[in-house]
Amino acid sequence: MPGAYGAVDPLFLLLAALAAEAYLGGLDWGFGGWSWPRRRFAELLRTLQQRLDRPERGPAALRIRGLLVAGLVLVGALVLGELVGLFTRNYPFAWAIELALLFGALRLRRSHRQGEQVLAALGRGSVQAARGALARLGAADLAPQAVEALPRQGLAVTAQTLLERRFADAAVAPAFWFVLLGLPGLFAWVAMQRACLVLGGPGLAGGRLAGAASAAFGRPTALLFAALRWAPARLAELLLAAARRLRRAPPPDGPLEVLAGALSRHALAGLLLAGGLVLLIVLRLLLRGEVP
Repeated sequence: MPGAYGAVDPLFLLLAALAAEAYLGGLDWGFGGWSWPRRRFAELLRTLQQRLDRPERGPAALRIRGLLVAGLVLVGALVLGELVGLFTRNYPFAWAIELALLFGALRLRRSHRQGEQVLAALGRGSVQAARGALARLGAADLAPQAVEALPRQGLAVTAQTLLERRFADAAVAPAFWFVLLGLPGLFAWVAMQRACLVLGGPGLAGGRLAGAASAAFGRPTALLFAALRWAPARLAELLLAAARRLRRAPPPDGPLEVLAGALSRHALAGLLLAGGLVLLIVLRLLLRGEVP
C-alpha cells in the first residue's frame, strides 16, 4: 500500500477496530471517538434548521433548502474524509487516528450490552429499568414518549427489532462504506445518519418523517440516508438470516426467550461479519500474489 512508513492496510484496520470494539465497546471512556464532533455537528444542523426551516415558506422552497443542506452535508463529509485519509496514508503511524475513528463509529458491542440490559431488567421484573435501557438502545428510532407508551409485553419484541436495526446501522453500514470508499465513505455515513436524526427527530432517522411541520425540509435528507442505508441493510439481513440458520434454536416460549434469541443471533452475526472481512483480506492477498 502506498504511503508513509508504518502505514497499515485499511482492511486490517477495520478488522482490528471490530475486535477492539467487541471487547471494549460500550465502556465509558470519556472519549467516544465521534462523540464531541457529533455534538458540534448536531448543533450546527439545528442552527441551519432554525434559519431555513420556517413555516411561512412553501413546501417546494423547504424541499429545495432541505436538498441543499443534505447535499452540503454529504459533499462536506466526503471532502473531510478524503483530507483525513490523505493525512493518515502519508504520515508515519497516523493510521492510529483512522483506527480510533473506526472504533468510535462501530457500536456493535454497545448495542449488544444495551440489549442485555433490557433482558436483565425484564428478568428482574423492573419494567421502568427495561424502558430506560430500551430508550438508550432505540435513541435513533424511538422518541422517549413512544418507549413509555409501549406495553410491557412489547418491550422484548421491540428490543429485538432495534437490535437488528443497530446491527445494520452501527456495524454493517460503517464497515460497508469504509470498505467501499475508505474514510470518505465512513465520514459520509456518520454525517448523514446524524443529519437524518437531527433534522427530523428519531422517527425520521428510522425512515419515517417526524411531524408535518418539517417534513418537506427533512425529506431530502431522509431519502438520501435511506439510499445510503439500503445496501448495508440488505447485507445485515443476510448475516442475521445466516445466524438464525446456524443457531437452530427451538421456538421461543415467551418474550424473554425472544430477546435472548435475538441477542444470540446479534452476537453470531457480528462474528460472521468479522469472518467475512477475514475472507475479504485473504482474497485480496491472493489476488496480489502475497499468499503462496
